[in-house]
Amino acid sequence: MKHKLIITAHFVSSFLLAQETQPRRPVNFVPYRYEYTVEQLQRLYSENIMKRAATERVLMEEAIKRGAYKADYDKIDKHRLPEWFKDAKFGIFYDWGIYSIAGYGFPGYHGNFYPDCYLCTLNQPDTAKMSAYHKEVWGTDFHRDDFIPLFQAKDFDAEKLAQQCVEWGAKYVVPFCRHACDGYSLWDNSYSRRDAVDMFPGRDLVKEMYDAFRKYNLKCGFYTMVYDFEYPVIYRNKLLVRTTEASTEPSVNLSGYIP
Repeated sequence: MKHKLIITAHFVSSFLLAQETQPRRPVNFVPYRYEYTVEQLQRLYSENIMKRAATERVLMEEAIKRGAYKADYDKIDKHRLPEWFKDAKFGIFYDWGIYSIAGYGFPGYHGNFYPDCYLCTLNQPDTAKMSAYHKEVWGTDFHRDDFIPLFQAKDFDAEKLAQQCVEWGAKYVVPFCRHACDGYSLWDNSYSRRDAVDMFPGRDLVKEMYDAFRKYNLKCGFYTMVYDFEYPVIYRNKLLVRTTEASTEPSVNLSGYIP
C-alpha cells in the first residue's frame, strides 16, 4: 500500500458525561399521549416514504449484484479519500438520544450492551434481565414512548460539546441523528413528526450540533439507520435489503414492540 491510514473512532455516550444519578420514574408520571393519529401519519408521509424506499432499493440492489467485496490492496490504493480525512486520525461517534434518559445497558455475553439498545429490547422475551430492571425502576405501565416527554435536553450545550471534542483532539464528530430503536430524529424530519422539533425538546438538535462543530472546524458526519421499527411495512414489503445469509439473519418479531 502506498499510504497507511490509521483512523480511530471513539464512541461517547452522553449519559456517561453528564448523568450524575440514575434516572427513575417521575413521581407524577402520566402516560404519554400522541398529538396525532396513525391515519394522519399515513396521509402525510406514507406515499413519499414508500416512493423513496423503492427508489433506494433499486440502487442498493445494483450494488449487491456486483458481488461480495474481495480483499485487494490495489483497490484500497485506488480508493480516494477526502484530503481532510487522510490526516483526521481521531473522530467521535456521539451516542445520544431518548435512550439516554434510561441510561442503562443490560448484561450481555461480552459485557453490558450499549444503552442505545434499551428501547428496542425492552419488551423482548430474551431480555429478562432488562425487563426486570425496567419493572423495578420504571414500572410495567411505563412504556417505551413514555421516555419521549422526559427528553428535555435542558443541560445539553452543543458549544460545550464541540469544545470538549477539540480538547480531546478529535477532527470529526458523528452524532447519532436517528437510532432505529426509537425511530426518533434529532432534526426537523420532513418524513415524520417523530422528531425533536415537532415533539420534545422542541429544538433542532442536529442543527445546534452542526453549527457548533463547524464553528470549531470539526467535520460533521450523519449517523442514521435503515431499519425502522416505527414503520413495519418496510420490513413486511421487503423494502429493507439485507446482505446477511438467511442462516445467520436474526429473526424479527414486530409483535413484541409497543408502538
